[in-house]
Amino acid sequence: MKKQFGMVEASVMRDPKISTGAKALYALLCTYASPKKPYAYPRLTEVSEYLGDVDPRTVRRYMSELKDNKYLERTKTKDGWIFLLLPKVTP
Repeated sequence: MKKQFGMVEASVMRDPKISTGAKALYALLCTYASPKKPYAYPRLTEVSEYLGDVDPRTVRRYMSELKDNKYLERTKTKDGWIFLLLPKVTP
């Protein structure tokens, strides 16, 4: 199995307005992204499972929290959601 890593923006992890769950979600989404492609498109059920079987409604709440604080943008496509991580992942 190929090892995957995520680079997490320190400002997100140090922001006291962001809950621990939302920080965990951001860190997980960073494992899908790269400096050249700061976006992720995992399925909600996959994210829920990776966060420890968190209820999908809770995952959505974490996503809204990140979006409201300008750390995440969501775009709906015909195939699902794409998440753009803000600020961009940097090397």
